[in-house]
Amino acid sequence: LAVLFENLGPYHRARLLAASADIRLTAVQVRGRSREYQWDPLTEPGSLVVQTLDDRDLTRVLDEISPDVIALPGWSSPQSFTAMNWALKAGICMIAMSASTREDAPRNAIKEGIKRRFLQLVGAGLVGGTRHRAYFLDLGMPADRIFEGYDAVDNNYFWRISNGVRERADHYRELESLPQRYFVASSRFVEKKNLPRLLDAYAIYRRQIGDQAWDLVIVGDGELRSQVEAQRRRLGLDHVVHLPGFKQYEKLPIYYALADGFVHASTIEQWGLVVNEAMACGLPVLVSERCGCATDLVRQGENGWTFDPSNEADIASSMLRLAKLDDSKRIAMGEMSRSIVANWGCERFAASLCQAANKSMEVGPRSAGAIERTALRWFASRGK
Repeated sequence: LAVLFENLGPYHRARLLAASADIRLTAVQVRGRSREYQWDPLTEPGSLVVQTLDDRDLTRVLDEISPDVIALPGWSSPQSFTAMNWALKAGICMIAMSASTREDAPRNAIKEGIKRRFLQLVGAGLVGGTRHRAYFLDLGMPADRIFEGYDAVDNNYFWRISNGVRERADHYRELESLPQRYFVASSRFVEKKNLPRLLDAYAIYRRQIGDQAWDLVIVGDGELRSQVEAQRRRLGLDHVVHLPGFKQYEKLPIYYALADGFVHASTIEQWGLVVNEAMACGLPVLVSERCGCATDLVRQGENGWTFDPSNEADIASSMLRLAKLDDSKRIAMGEMSRSIVANWGCERFAASLCQAANKSMEVGPRSAGAIERTALRWFASRGK
């Protein structure tokens, strides 16, 4: 099996390592560094076999690998179309991996029709969860060819590290200059993450709860940082809203472990892996109802609540609800988070990828007509 990604971050590595225990797998990354995240380059792949393209030709690399099945990350990159065209010519089975839902972007009838045609060319789909399965069904993929579990993190890693951090809480709190009690958010500073509205909601929450208010720590960085800093100043929250910047994978569990609750306010989110991370660390979660993971990971009142991300009062209300719980109830909700996310770890990704590969080979290589081949060549050419 060859699995194609734009860039292999720590999440991809953990998933693919789990899958490589059962499948002879080669990971192909388009480039060695991410264009969106400040991840350190992958220098220790462990037992994972990795091919990096950079300026190399994808079709030649695939010729060298000569896989039985190729797994493609959706339909948004020229490289996916190049690989799909290669697979059709070579008679190779394909898997479409996707975290898209019908609600995560405006849908255009022409584009949806193109997606339908492309999905007819693959043998199986590996998707996030309930909403993502529904979208693939809408696009015409048979139910028995859709497998869930695409969006996973290494639950054991996050729990093990966060547990160790809690055992030395004072040390790590001082090391990272963290407050005694706080909500934690983790996101890029880009428009869809809705940070300005989160700050407005947090200001409402502080006015409502008074002196007992928890601080807010927002881990991450990005193009809107100066805007977020200006708003923090304008709201008079400089001393209680902390912006420690982007943190590498190794440091993230510290920020989750010492928090009292997690909040994610995105207006658009295909899944939301940071929710998985927080839950794996044993936190109750407050999650935008527009996150693709919300249906599968958030049980109202059991491990957290969802909210309307366009409504500051609703976000503030969920923060207030969590902060007013006694610690025993909050800890119990965190334990429920761990229990729920246990079913969405790398083991499930590995099992579902294996099932998708077997199903794709059972269905067999697909064939394309002249229209599909012309469209594939055109979409592939956009990256040249």
